[in-house]
Amino acid sequence: GEWLGPCLIGIGILLIVPDLSQGSLPHMVSLILSSLGTGAGSALVLLDVGRAYSFVGRKACALEVLIATMAAALIALSLFFLPFSAVLGVVLLMPFLTVCCLKKSQSSMQATTKRRASRGEKLTGSMMVRFTLMAFILGTVTGFMRDIYSLHGDDVFGFSYALLFSIGAFLAAVILGVAIFFAKYFSIKTLYKPVILLCAIGFAVIPALGIGMPFPFLIVSIGYTLFEILIWVILSEVAKRFQYTSVQVFGFGRSLVLAGGIIIGILLSRVLSNIDVLDMQTLVFISAIAVSLIIVSQNYILTDHVLETFEGNPRNEPYEPLASRTDTKDAHPSATEEGSPTERRTRIPLRARCQLIGEYYKLSAREIDVFHLLACGRNAARVQEELIISPGTVNTHTRHIYQKLDIHTQQELIDLMQTADLDAVSNELGKRKRSKR
Repeated sequence: GEWLGPCLIGIGILLIVPDLSQGSLPHMVSLILSSLGTGAGSALVLLDVGRAYSFVGRKACALEVLIATMAAALIALSLFFLPFSAVLGVVLLMPFLTVCCLKKSQSSMQATTKRRASRGEKLTGSMMVRFTLMAFILGTVTGFMRDIYSLHGDDVFGFSYALLFSIGAFLAAVILGVAIFFAKYFSIKTLYKPVILLCAIGFAVIPALGIGMPFPFLIVSIGYTLFEILIWVILSEVAKRFQYTSVQVFGFGRSLVLAGGIIIGILLSRVLSNIDVLDMQTLVFISAIAVSLIIVSQNYILTDHVLETFEGNPRNEPYEPLASRTDTKDAHPSATEEGSPTERRTRIPLRARCQLIGEYYKLSAREIDVFHLLACGRNAARVQEELIISPGTVNTHTRHIYQKLDIHTQQELIDLMQTADLDAVSNELGKRKRSKR
């Protein structure tokens, strides 16, 4: 059924072509059928794309989606300069082109599937609620802004708005893409902070410029576009690391966190739909509520700590070998003699030491998180609280760590971490990577 999605999209578009070609609005029945066809078809295509991104790394996923956003902005703008027949051809072609690109990557996806290790994790209810609430809040305020602007704006989705939005989205994607490309470690916060900033600014300037001006809506729309990119990166991470199918993640999950908020926002805006002119008091009230919701969400719902916990690599710092030792015969991290790297271990961040030792013993990303907290002296209850995981998951990870490190107590774990010869471990990991090549 991989071609079913593009076919449904094409049928949905063709249903309203006769009206659009004559410059008139589509009939209600045609519009409903077109919405059903394009909506269902787009959902099927996105499910296929989501399945592909279930095997893509976080940084690569963010870069590719940002590049796609740049391309989409340019294509959307170019459509205004093409005749109607050419526009129709481009729109009909895009879904089929997407499926063709996915088919080319099918073999590599299958190879990755065979290498993929089962983590046995489930996203905690607390974290799932946090992501959903944040998406609902941003979706609600954005949907509200979108509908209010369509009712009171002077240039509702015309060429001038399309020009500004395309340029703004393109520049935002370029800036973030460059920052992510040259960053040694990509964090989801790189996308999250601009989203919060743009949405807050967009609503904050409403009282000064008015609800009918394009600038506030433009800024909020670009911010929400980046938020959709952020959601896609998060969902691809969920599909890759946790035990959920791509249908569950990109079907139910994406619909829940994105569509729900937008619909609620549009319904709320209809409360003010009969007001011809919004007075200053109403504008200030709308702005204050929206900005407050955004700030509260960033500080108390989807916080930096929650994102770091979700990424499974909080405050990761790179390890740089202290010495280029090549004469080490045994890389087991237990050197304690005078003058060894043990004396200089305080110069290496604790997280970096745990990361290196974890890679040496082939710990999973989440096991390294638990290993790091145990090395800090945290008990099981504190590990559960900081990583937002269940007690059973903590016990399972701890048991696996002890087995892989061949230890039996937390004190032995701390001793191993403190006496590790990180230079020797680093050299051994380098040999492993070279042997794989």
